Amino acid sequence: MSLLDKIFLLFFLIHIPTTILFDSQAIFPAEWYPTVLRDMMTNYMTDFKDAMMKDQPVWFQSFVYCEMFCQLPFFFIAVYAFCKGVEKCKWFRSLSLIYGASVATTLVPILATVFLDDFKSFKSAGPQTQMEKMKLAAIYLPFLIVPELLLLRMTVFYKESSPSQQQRKTKSH
Repeated sequence: MSLLDKIFLLFFLIHIPTTILFDSQAIFPAEWYPTVLRDMMTNYMTDFKDAMMKDQPVWFQSFVYCEMFCQLPFFFIAVYAFCKGVEKCKWFRSLSLIYGASVATTLVPILATVFLDDFKSFKSAGPQTQMEKMKLAAIYLPFLIVPELLLLRMTVFYKESSPSQQQRKTKSH
């Protein structure tokens, strides 16, 4: 497994509990979560001035619903594919392209809000200084960059095993 594929595997392994325990708090009732998780989320929203997560506008909630019900199942599939070897899972390439495009569609408006919105329409205080905006963007950017790297990995840097290579591998094992 290449270093990049190990990074992807780690990303998805980390993303599963992050989505379930934290991101989902934007759409599910607070009482579903232990106090310690709610407190961690409150501290995060205060420290990073994440008014989107705190106020949960409908457009933001729609992205979290997509994450929970479309992307989360993909995270498990991605872990499986990277453990098995993505070249052995030809079907994974198409799913990765869909995932990468979907994530870009959700993260671009979020990052645009971070950098371009004055947050006056939000009830909660959002980032105002460039440093505060960079701090919040640093939380969201990996969730754009890594999926876009996966998109590149599955297009530009994808090596499809030929049938003869697969036969040689099978005979040598």
